[in-house]
Amino acid sequence: MLTPHEAPAPRKKERLDVIYKPEGKADEYAQGWACNLGIGCPHMCRYCYVPGTTPWRRLKKPLDEFRHFRPKDNIIPRFERDCSRLFLLAGEKPVSIFFSFTHDPFCGACAPLMRECLRIMHRFHIGAIILTKAVLTPGDIELLARLPSADVGITLTTTESWMHWEPRAPSPWDRVTNLQKAKGSGLSTWVSCEPILGVDELRESIRISSPWADRYALGRLNHHPDADRINYRLAISKAVEVLERAGKLYTIKEGSR
Repeated sequence: MLTPHEAPAPRKKERLDVIYKPEGKADEYAQGWACNLGIGCPHMCRYCYVPGTTPWRRLKKPLDEFRHFRPKDNIIPRFERDCSRLFLLAGEKPVSIFFSFTHDPFCGACAPLMRECLRIMHRFHIGAIILTKAVLTPGDIELLARLPSADVGITLTTTESWMHWEPRAPSPWDRVTNLQKAKGSGLSTWVSCEPILGVDELRESIRISSPWADRYALGRLNHHPDADRINYRLAISKAVEVLERAGKLYTIKEGSR
């Protein structure tokens, strides 16, 4: 087990291994650093872009197999080594890691790995930005609360047709419970309304979550046959009216207007 004082000094321009700096639209969520502990997600959301990406295609597995999370080889020691380097690279600057672009960090087989990562991050004074549909346990909230900073986020797209779009995910109301737990523990909270699935769907997602959400991220539906059938301009304008009246922070992802 490495400690901050035993961490090897990073070489000039050294690249980390499993922790990385996202580029482009991805960095709108990550705000600096991100980590994918593996690939695959049991939620099997119909709008998910990950099964079409190169990492999944390289596995040459049928789409149905995507429901099984596959961790990266030796992910915990690799993550610990990266955290030790990131601690030295950051110096006195606060740093957080976003989880995750290729899986739900607290779902199924990934959850124990994520909890171990949070313990490692605590040792190296690194914060977390979480996006999950899974139901967080009191122990999960406690681990997050020990970090120097923690932003707990949920994805909310629709309260009416969610079983069609997210057939294996917990209900929207179970996810909102995460916000309540996190807010009650003094953590920052946020909601990803991406993808936007309609005007009324977006407005209702905001309504049920706004008492416990600090900020929102709004983004269009991509990589789907219905993507161009949705009036994003109207949906976002209505949502912004509600968010500004409520005094909520919000981000509109690039290309969503």
